[in-house]
Amino acid sequence: MHTRLNHIYTGMKQRCCNPKCKAFKDYGARGIGICDEWSDETIIVKDGHFGSKGWFAFKDFALSSGYSDNLSIDRIDNNKGYSPENCRWANEKVQSNNRRSCVILEYNGAKKNMAEWAECLGMSYRKFKSRVERYGVDNLEMIFSDKRIKNKKSEKLIITYKGKTQKLSDWCRELNLNYSKTRARIFVMGWSIKKAFETEKGE
Repeated sequence: MHTRLNHIYTGMKQRCCNPKCKAFKDYGARGIGICDEWSDETIIVKDGHFGSKGWFAFKDFALSSGYSDNLSIDRIDNNKGYSPENCRWANEKVQSNNRRSCVILEYNGAKKNMAEWAECLGMSYRKFKSRVERYGVDNLEMIFSDKRIKNKKSEKLIITYKGKTQKLSDWCRELNLNYSKTRARIFVMGWSIKKAFETEKGE
């Protein structure tokens, strides 16, 4: 018996079917259920093991659709239930991008969710989320001007552009670019070096 997979299956059933489960309000209470194939309680013997038809069907799906011990089950459409058509195995980043509570933040013309902004800024999702919770989504300047972001060692970043290699600050002086805006284009907005250097200053 695959212990971790069994825990995932049991947890899925608890969230969807047990009103006493703390997570029931976000699953079963709002209509998130489990397909008939996975919820069939008929007991059978398969490969020398006892189990429900639903468990074996879920296990077969998992092992044939990319399951591994570092992934968790993820519903593709969060408004639909658990079924082979609506489930996949995903890492934490993919799941955070797919949550109902996923917050989209727009800053300097770029729209990203918190997981994407965290990756762009080179920090963990948890740290960026705590910053958003501290300042609030209506205070983006405070979120993105935090001294911990300003102190990011971009001065030491060595950039190669058109065959020449030097610091970002040196490139800005040479190309007459605003350092703060160029740094933001690269680190915050995720622009390529070419786009950050060659886009008109006023854009």
